[in-house]
Amino acid sequence: MKFNTIPFLKDAKNAKLIHEGFSEDEKWKIDECYLLRFYPKSNIETLTWQANLIEQAYESGCQVPNVYDLGVWEEIPYMIVDYVKGKNAELMMDKLTEDEQYELGKEVGELLTKLHAVPIAESSVCWEELWTKRVERLSPQYKEIFQSSSRHLSVLDFIKDNLVLMANRPVAIQHYDLHPANIIVKHKKLVGMIDWQKITIADPYHEFYKMEYFTTPISQAYARGIIDGYHQDGVPTLFWQLHRLYAAIHIISAEVWGHQVALDQKDKLMRHTLRTLDEWDDFKREIPSWYNSNH
Repeated sequence: MKFNTIPFLKDAKNAKLIHEGFSEDEKWKIDECYLLRFYPKSNIETLTWQANLIEQAYESGCQVPNVYDLGVWEEIPYMIVDYVKGKNAELMMDKLTEDEQYELGKEVGELLTKLHAVPIAESSVCWEELWTKRVERLSPQYKEIFQSSSRHLSVLDFIKDNLVLMANRPVAIQHYDLHPANIIVKHKKLVGMIDWQKITIADPYHEFYKMEYFTTPISQAYARGIIDGYHQDGVPTLFWQLHRLYAAIHIISAEVWGHQVALDQKDKLMRHTLRTLDEWDDFKREIPSWYNSNH
């Protein structure tokens, strides 16, 4: 086995390349027990910081993989974690009833509540400043793309009018890639959350920013379950105000990325953008239609 020079894997017998997933990272299943992941675009300092966050979540009882080892192999940083057995929720969704999808979503929402409650050291992140600068950087590129579409350009005005909502927001550990394919299911129940390569510190409500792109198209019932599981005492108005803002900012990010970097994803992202605009009625709605449909 070619990874036997990694001390933790010196007695490993079998390594199988994993082809699933959207990331360019190379992933291997080791002896049906461990996941070996290489991070060619990262460095060992960043990986160590992320591993510490994952360990804090694991030690707090969250359903996340345990970290066993990290290091550098042939000049590429790697991490070894638990291999979580089961099927990803995106593949399983059409095998679940709508009620089962909703209940699975609630389990995910409850996990996120626990994750966001994990104690962390005070962070120096100035959330409002960080995102104001990002919006300012992306806006000219977005305007260039949609210069003849008043509907798309109105998103910028909405964002500008609502950036103040980010002031003094708390920060917490974030999975930061909330997508049904990153949720592992067994016997219709949540087993765990995988693919932690984007783990970071951010506003807890920002965790949901991709919801309209990668979750509601797969299952609105599951998406509603996540929101209800996360807010068991009722969804506060501030959550919807911030989620609406983050959904709008994600449109800018996604479209600039799709037109300038991920050209093969451009058409798909544009469809997601139009769906998001429809679900929020061009951000005139206070709550998106996908949540209200059964509430």
